[in-house]
Amino acid sequence: MVTLALRPARPEDTLRVALDLDGRPADLVTVPGDHWTVQRFSLPPTNSGARFRRLDIRIPDALSATNVLFVGKVEPR
Repeated sequence: MVTLALRPARPEDTLRVALDLDGRPADLVTVPGDHWTVQRFSLPPTNSGARFRRLDIRIPDALSATNVLFVGKVEPR
């Protein structure tokens, strides 16, 4: 299990955020701008025994660079 804190930079924004784990879609979440949103998700096991996993965070609807997302610490649980 991993937790990840997300928040739009502007309080008036609500962003849809796509999380991809190891190059595959993991979750699509809505993040309101008025507080930090903590997302929790499980990490499926890998056959490689890798110590690190790739997590891509995207804003699929972003029309410009004005959509800024703050990302807090990623913590294993």
